[in-house]
Amino acid sequence: MVTIEQKLALFSKLVKQEIKEDMQLKKEEIEQEYKQLGREREEAAKKNGEIYVTNYMKALRDKHTESESQTKLWAKKQILQAEEECIEDVFKGLNKQIRNFVRTKKYLEYLYKQLDIVFPYFSDINPVVISLTEHDKENYHKDIIRYIEKNNICTENVVIQTLPQLQLGGIMMQVPAEYIQVDLSIEGILEEKRDEIIEKVLVAIEKERKHHE
Repeated sequence: MVTIEQKLALFSKLVKQEIKEDMQLKKEEIEQEYKQLGREREEAAKKNGEIYVTNYMKALRDKHTESESQTKLWAKKQILQAEEECIEDVFKGLNKQIRNFVRTKKYLEYLYKQLDIVFPYFSDINPVVISLTEHDKENYHKDIIRYIEKNNICTENVVIQTLPQLQLGGIMMQVPAEYIQVDLSIEGILEEKRDEIIEKVLVAIEKERKHHE
């Protein structure tokens, strides 16, 4: 960049060669012009600086708002993921408790109570199908037959089978000829109560979250 001193030196040389009498005047004019230009540039720089700062601050605010929005979105996703994982853990825990329960003596009493519910649908004429898990059929088949006989119900038309979809426990009773089906399987009960269980889990999570705020 050519400095004002270089401009003045060049101008001085030209004046000496051509019009020496105007040298001082021209020098003053140039200096004045430079000062004016300097003031204009200073004002322009100040104005541009203000514009830059204003735009920069606006960009920062926009970025902050965007960042805050992204942070909230990220946090919401994290919360939803945590809730899903918590719900999944709850159902895994329930399944584990159920698998332990079906290996206790109390579980056989539970099956008896389920049979009491479906006894009114038993028929001496039409076959009645009772579906169990493989574990229950293997371990409780004889107990179930004895309990049915104990309630003065003929077992000749009672068929006890297994169903692949029954994995946890409980019974499913059918009277095919009468299009009757009663699902008392633990899978069915869990599915029926699923929304209620999830709601309780979410309420518990929300209470815990507020407690730590």
